[in-house]
Amino acid sequence: MLVVERASSPEGGERKGVGLMEVFAKYEVRDTITDREQVLHIRQVIGAHLQRIFESGKVRASGIFVGARGGFFVFDVDSADELFEMLVPIVDYVRMETHPLTSVEKLGEFFEKDAAAGG
Repeated sequence: MLVVERASSPEGGERKGVGLMEVFAKYEVRDTITDREQVLHIRQVIGAHLQRIFESGKVRASGIFVGARGGFFVFDVDSADELFEMLVPIVDYVRMETHPLTSVEKLGEFFEKDAAAGG
């Protein structure tokens, strides 16, 4: 279970000192990368890039999947373009899946509005 602490006020106010949106990014090494030489190469390429990602200050959470060749990040970014620039150097090596995040409270607000509207 992944729990990410939101950088917003309890009243749902503006997030201060952080990017405009949080994005969950799942990555998995491509199944075609199996040769030992390829594996060693990808470890160097991805390892160096992951270090740059961590140094960017944009990582709110991260982890590796046990029993799989992949992991995840939760990024705090200002735009889709910023996210693209962070991830494009490794896109040839990994399958990437991204999802913008919002709070559970936001879902509760939607349910309340929808119920009041008779939806």
